[in-house]
Amino acid sequence: MTLTLRPTLGLALGALTLTGLPLAAIAGPDYLSYSSSFTAFGDGDGAIYLPELDVAADYSFGNVVLSGALSAAKAYTDDSSDGELNIYGGDITAGYRVLPDFTLSAGYGATKIEGALFETYTLGSEYHSGSFSAGVSYASDGDDTSNTAIFAGYDAGGLYATAGAFLYEDSTDVILALGNDTGSYASDAALLFNSDEDTTLAALDVKYNIGRNFRALGEVFYADLGESDLTVASIGGGYQFQNGTWMDLTGGKVWAEGDDVAHVITLELSVETGRRALQGQKFRDDYSEALPAFLDVFVD
Repeated sequence: MTLTLRPTLGLALGALTLTGLPLAAIAGPDYLSYSSSFTAFGDGDGAIYLPELDVAADYSFGNVVLSGALSAAKAYTDDSSDGELNIYGGDITAGYRVLPDFTLSAGYGATKIEGALFETYTLGSEYHSGSFSAGVSYASDGDDTSNTAIFAGYDAGGLYATAGAFLYEDSTDVILALGNDTGSYASDAALLFNSDEDTTLAALDVKYNIGRNFRALGEVFYADLGESDLTVASIGGGYQFQNGTWMDLTGGKVWAEGDDVAHVITLELSVETGRRALQGQKFRDDYSEALPAFLDVFVD
């Protein structure tokens, strides 16, 4: 078993979308999320292990909005000779409401993959009107790679929908996301299409609460990579220690070209409260969630 980084989807693991750094001097975040997980993949001959940690928060005071995050991940195998892959990242975004419904923002992000550092500078604007939002942002690495993101979203009464695109010089990523949360039942679906690499990704995630402290989980992910395809399906359950803090355990299988290639099991502790202060960050979250990190670590 060897450890390989898929170059086509390298941004998926490298871009563990990072959107907020909490500031102790400002009390009461608008949004706070924490996730600590450990995933293991096995094919009978060995295993790949992927621990991850993500923390994000949004704060607003007056007309100013601050958003940021930190993230860390490692991938390693049973065989120490394979080495390991370490990824660290973080970013911070500052926004200012120039009008009650109109916000301008600027941000900086960095991701370090082993010795390589990838930096991103962003400028954005977004408009809000009740449950509707729309925006546009520009991102650049300061060199010769850049993209423009446009999005529109609706979020009200537990139902949300987002549509948008990332426009690169020679390709376009289009993403559609839809979700519903009734309190006892929640589902999220996302579809992503890349025009240049003929790549389509689709994901469906379902949660069903059983009483006050238990929930059932199910997830299906499919990737059409042009010359190959990948399917991941898992089921599991979770226990809520306190309001919003969950410990989830899921297990499933990975298929490549229709062949059963690996089993996967994930243990995750997570908490999420509030709503994103910047909807542009919510859109990038949807984009990131449609590109699961584990796709970048696979068995040859």
